[in-house]
Amino acid sequence: MRVGLFDAIRIQSLGLIFTKKQKFIEVWDNSYSPHISNHLRIESESGFRERLLSLGGVMRDIFRSSKKNVRGGNDVSESQSAMSVGGTAWERMVAWYLNALGSGLNVIALNKKGQSSFLPVSFRDAFRVTISNTSISSDLDVVALNWIGPENQDWMGDSFESNSKDDMKRAKKKFTDLVDLHPNHFSVCILSTKTNWNDSIQTPMLWNLVFTKGFHHPLVSVGRNQFSTEQFGYFSYGFATVPTSRYQKFTQKSAPVLRASTLSAGSYWGLPADENKRMLPLSEIFSNRTRMPTGRDVGGNMLDFLSKEDGREAFRL
Repeated sequence: MRVGLFDAIRIQSLGLIFTKKQKFIEVWDNSYSPHISNHLRIESESGFRERLLSLGGVMRDIFRSSKKNVRGGNDVSESQSAMSVGGTAWERMVAWYLNALGSGLNVIALNKKGQSSFLPVSFRDAFRVTISNTSISSDLDVVALNWIGPENQDWMGDSFESNSKDDMKRAKKKFTDLVDLHPNHFSVCILSTKTNWNDSIQTPMLWNLVFTKGFHHPLVSVGRNQFSTEQFGYFSYGFATVPTSRYQKFTQKSAPVLRASTLSAGSYWGLPADENKRMLPLSEIFSNRTRMPTGRDVGGNMLDFLSKEDGREAFRL
């Protein structure tokens, strides 16, 4: 099928989520995909977008449906192998879901493998953190980029054949160059994806502080080669958790809730909204707070995408 630039990158990045010979594919095919398909009811056009949006509020149940796959196993080696899926599985599920909502739009969500493949060195340099002259890796689990620049750009009229290697290669170069040359035309939202909440929230809270405009510490510098997060048209940092930890007794004054409330992009989970805990479902990442797309276009193109063989294969449904 012929697609625009962002959908060409979307198809390729989804391919990196479903890398062959990975334990994740087995868990996806046997557990996640059937539950997602059952929720979406792809064969029924009526109400599909609403079901796609509500999917973000049941992702915890879907993730935990594989608990036997992840923690089970007839021997220690099998169990340890399966448990290693957990952390990357949630990262991939979040990227998958954001791309489902963003289908047909000039927005893309990339997990770590996608970032390495499709983002220029200048982007990664912007997040390079140095402490006492020692460079450390930043917590960039999922990166969402939304074009907020001028409309009617020449590249917006380009189309690419999804099953053409040459077209996909051409799209990759064009997208990488676009981010490299026009970072000020992108809204960038970083999501720290953690299966746990109560302990894991401390790390993204720290990174959010480090990446906040105006942050200064004599031993800490953000960016390299004159690139920094200030080059983007808009930047925010958020938290997305399953959560797997016990959260039911958390109140507005609980430490994990207070910590999660400090993130500039907000905090999200695989459950419906809970004002008391200040958490929103994953679908709400598309908001004015993050300067991601909003309105009826969000999730409005996914069914058409799935109606085509290449599109359904890309999302592995």
